[in-house]
Amino acid sequence: MENGMMTPGSAYGQPITNLPDTVQSLYDEARNSYQAGAFTGAILICRKVLANVAVYYGAKDGQRFVKYVDYLVENGYVPEKSREWIDKIRTEGNSATHNQTAKNKSDAQRILDFVQMLLLINFKFNSDYNNSGSSPKCWCKLNSANLSFHKLKHTGFFWIVIFFNPVVNGHV
Repeated sequence: MENGMMTPGSAYGQPITNLPDTVQSLYDEARNSYQAGAFTGAILICRKVLANVAVYYGAKDGQRFVKYVDYLVENGYVPEKSREWIDKIRTEGNSATHNQTAKNKSDAQRILDFVQMLLLINFKFNSDYNNSGSSPKCWCKLNSANLSFHKLKHTGFFWIVIFFNPVVNGHV
């Protein structure tokens, strides 16, 4: 404890289960970097988390980051309306790499929030839903862009859908 601040601080975000090992280790590293006050590092690691998620879901390894962004959006892992958020991780990562100015706590929180939400939706909530043994009947029209969110809506976490995509098939 120094000057009223405890070091290290608490890890930002929450632990997430059901992540692939490569994604889990990077997500934990990003949270630990934030905890240590390494906000630029946390942002750079979040960028790598998204690349690993895209590769896990079938994107070709070793591509430019924008290709991973496209892959995640085009295959429904990120809603089209959230493309700007995932692209923000790309631009913040570029800025962290190529500009001399360090990133701050607010930048890192924003990026970690989005990465956490993406991981929760694609790994935790979908896994919990798929393992629940129930398959609720629904009148929603599905397509690849909202299938993950359709499942999420029926798990009691509908507020996340609203956060990312206020209108799903013309209804909320």
